[in-house]
Amino acid sequence: MPEKKTNPWLWIPTAFFAEGGPYAIVATVSVILFKSLGMDNRDVGLWTSLIAMPWAFKPLWTPVLDLFGTKRLWAIGMQLLMAVIFTASAGLILSDKLTWLLIGAFFLLAFASATHDAAVDGFYLIALDSHEQSFFAGIRGTFYRIASVLVQGGLVMLAGVIEHRSGSVKTGWCVALALAAAVMALIALWHFAAMPKAAGDRPACSGNGLAEFFVIVPNFVKHTCSFQRR
Repeated sequence: MPEKKTNPWLWIPTAFFAEGGPYAIVATVSVILFKSLGMDNRDVGLWTSLIAMPWAFKPLWTPVLDLFGTKRLWAIGMQLLMAVIFTASAGLILSDKLTWLLIGAFFLLAFASATHDAAVDGFYLIALDSHEQSFFAGIRGTFYRIASVLVQGGLVMLAGVIEHRSGSVKTGWCVALALAAAVMALIALWHFAAMPKAAGDRPACSGNGLAEFFVIVPNFVKHTCSFQRR
């Protein structure tokens, strides 16, 4: 039976919106958030730099996506995980002081977002033919930037408005992150229905996944290092 074709417009805008939003929250909004909660400038610079590291190192665990599941399920799973992390972060903000748990939650958010980006980018190449990939190249970038603008402008503005009305900076950020959690959960539910099950999107494992992992990953790192030395 031939593969049923799904209109890419149904999932590409939302998938890349889900890429841009969490990245902007971790890379940009976290600076404003931590500063408004009383963290000094030195610590803000240190921690916001560290929590953004997963995007730099995501090629090290990207092979795992191919070994232990489909890219579609990895993408949807990471969207749900990010919704949970946003919800937990909203609750942590209401605690008495800025805790290490909140910083840890943002690090986990960065890890989930970087993994999500790798899964979505890989699925994009599998689910679309070369003509569709060229056509939607600008579309994916547009919705990525739309998410960044809405997060850096709209989400921060919402936090400020809630703070002004409630008199509590923590309440403002709690509401903002709760909204981010709701949006991410809705996107995950939408993608569960709208993202196609591409024929080429299959786990690479043929048997013992863990054994294959310890064979493939060292080879991946070896070839990557060899390429960089050239």
